[in-house]
Amino acid sequence: FLTLFVILGSFILSWRYIRKNKGQFKVSLPRTVQMIRYLVFGRYDIKSFGGFLLEMYRKNIIDIQQADSTILLVKRTDNLKSLSKYERKALNNLFTQNEPVLNVNKNNRLKIIRAAKVIEKELISSLRKFLLKINSGYLFFSIGMLLLGEFFISLMFMNHSFTFCTLFVGNLLVASGYGLIILKSGNKIFDILSKFIGTVLILFTILAWVAIISIFSAIFICLAIICIFYFTTYYTQRNGLLKYYIDEIAQQKAKLLKNKDNILIGREIANQQPMIWALDLESEFESSIPNEQNKLSAMTAFIKNQLK
Repeated sequence: FLTLFVILGSFILSWRYIRKNKGQFKVSLPRTVQMIRYLVFGRYDIKSFGGFLLEMYRKNIIDIQQADSTILLVKRTDNLKSLSKYERKALNNLFTQNEPVLNVNKNNRLKIIRAAKVIEKELISSLRKFLLKINSGYLFFSIGMLLLGEFFISLMFMNHSFTFCTLFVGNLLVASGYGLIILKSGNKIFDILSKFIGTVLILFTILAWVAIISIFSAIFICLAIICIFYFTTYYTQRNGLLKYYIDEIAQQKAKLLKNKDNILIGREIANQQPMIWALDLESEFESSIPNEQNKLSAMTAFIKNQLK
């Protein structure tokens, strides 16, 4: 019971600390276009990759040219040192040394798909690293308290080592079972099966613990593990620690719309259009005044081409 109480209390205290400091973390979330779009819409799609291309245009790495129905991606430089390894790999999938120009058509769709997959991997990797770092304090403390509690429980029995090992293995089974229960694969049959297996694992573990220690200890330990799993997951939800970033993006969106007229003039559209595109604001920034820097219509044509 004390173990469960400490684990639950540590979450409440850390959540209050986070709210008091308004989401100020020691680690920062990369503000890439694909990350911004993921935070706002909760997905990675072909528009996310389009945002990546606009970001490469802003950095003067590529040019985006449109003539009627033809869209060309032109590599401007081979100096990619300022880019991440994922961004360099995505560009290398699009261009070769002998072919610095990519015609966006069906013949080159596979190159675009491969490059888009690379950027998706970067998004997933960046998000996992960030969530692991901001979760690490609560996670390590809670697991430490759980193992400490189980250590003292095992001291109450004749065979200390066997009791502790049984509790430790049970931790893994309960955590795996809970993971299977909350798993959402999109396949209805698979999800039902995973929930069934997860429930069986948890019930089996509780019965084994009841036979070795006691029913109350078994229930409290099981609840402690579920608390760790649940609150660690809660931290990563959109209304959890990511909420502060989503609110910040909403403020940026309002600022973009407020400064619309100034952004449409000159080079500023090139600097802001990756964010405009990520937030689905391209229709708001249509202009009758020609501007070579404005590639939003070209990217709209790019998306239509890829969705055919």
